[in-house]
Amino acid sequence: GRTEAIMAARVGKVRLGARVGHMGFLRTYAASARSLEHCVDQTRDLDRERYLCNLFLPPTARPVVFAVHAFNLELARVRETVSEPTIRRMRLQWWRDTLESAARGRPAANPTAEAVAAALSAHPVMRPWLDRMIEMRELELEIELQPADMVWVDAYAVGTAGSLLHCALEAVGADSDAAHDAAAHVGRAHGLVTALRGLPHHQAQGYTHLPRTLTEAHDVKLRDLLSSRQPANLDSAVAELASSARRSLAEGDAILRTLPPAARAALAPAAVCGTYLAALARAGHDIFDPRLRNLRLRLLGSLVARNLLGWR
Repeated sequence: GRTEAIMAARVGKVRLGARVGHMGFLRTYAASARSLEHCVDQTRDLDRERYLCNLFLPPTARPVVFAVHAFNLELARVRETVSEPTIRRMRLQWWRDTLESAARGRPAANPTAEAVAAALSAHPVMRPWLDRMIEMRELELEIELQPADMVWVDAYAVGTAGSLLHCALEAVGADSDAAHDAAAHVGRAHGLVTALRGLPHHQAQGYTHLPRTLTEAHDVKLRDLLSSRQPANLDSAVAELASSARRSLAEGDAILRTLPPAARAALAPAAVCGTYLAALARAGHDIFDPRLRNLRLRLLGSLVARNLLGWR
């Protein structure tokens, strides 16, 4: 919308030249303009909130983070777009092989792969986090209806949302132990928030990330959860998971306040968590409350407030 466009213009122009630091990135990272444009467009179109967070990064870090986010979106789409289990695994293996080729400087003829190759050339230390993201998506394929317990949910949250934050820290050059500790806490919180926000979508696809131990503790029947819009007692199960996310976010925020501005900008998704969890509480933890559908203006306000408090 107009407000979002104004904010983007204030933080940094969103077309490719200004958005990625003009041609300096291309000279430094050897990624084509087409590849970078693709990654930015994918993030903007499919993960608008991370796109907005990325606008607050130092200009030289944005292309790296956009490349990683586009890679994450490619992995996420495998389960969404492929129904045959064998083909799903083959697709993830293709990305594993592509990542290996990219790390060797020989990316596949794919815009995301090209951008990831450039990012890895500049930041090879990111490779384990990217591998971890593939592993988590493979783990997700093993879930037919729901995971068994919070051990799985925590591992998935840290391995997906957390890995993105660790890569962002590397991109901005903030690789202290404290920064990565904060990323682990914020990543877990963001992963849990993503599980909550994705519940209606997953429900329509016949599975959930809410673990069996949680639904059983609140007497939420799986058959009702997967067949009805809002089964009995779901709000209480959502409230427990949201409370766990708030605790992780608070731990991450406590560390985040001690970090330099670039590291705090890399962990901007903390604002997404805080904004959504506050709105969810106001909605009585009704995950289907229509007020939760579009929190973009509140998120922008939170991002701007954090920016004014010292990201730059």
